[in-house]
Amino acid sequence: MTRPKQIVIATDLSDNSLQAVRYGCDLARQFGAEVHLLHIVHYPYAEFAKACHEDFCRTFDEYEEQQAESAEKTLSSIDVAPLSNVTRVARSGFPVADIPRYADEVHADLLVLGTHGWTGMKHALMGSVCEAVVRRAKCPVLSVRAASTDDA
Repeated sequence: MTRPKQIVIATDLSDNSLQAVRYGCDLARQFGAEVHLLHIVHYPYAEFAKACHEDFCRTFDEYEEQQAESAEKTLSSIDVAPLSNVTRVARSGFPVADIPRYADEVHADLLVLGTHGWTGMKHALMGSVCEAVVRRAKCPVLSVRAASTDDA
């Protein structure tokens, strides 16, 4: 196995993905790799429509900016000590397309992300961002399954 120099850790900021962040940071520490902590703010059209109902003067750009600022604040609060070579990035987009795209941009050697480990009907209905990213990524992908899952 080649030693990864650039590790992209994609997180949706859920507890499960934070478990993947810890795992990816441990790998980065062991290999002396640079970490890119990435969160893609999914284009929130449905949430925007709800917010417009409460504040009809709000524009989509304002709402998207607010979501990005909130994601950046949460990303900055994630403890990655003792790592110091960490880039934190929050972007708007579609996770399935934009996670592999970012990994390509930074020439990632490894992409780490969490998975719920759903099976059966839950997987069929909810889909899997992780599975779709694995299919699109050009670099190796490490999926970190949640410690406890509710399989359906």
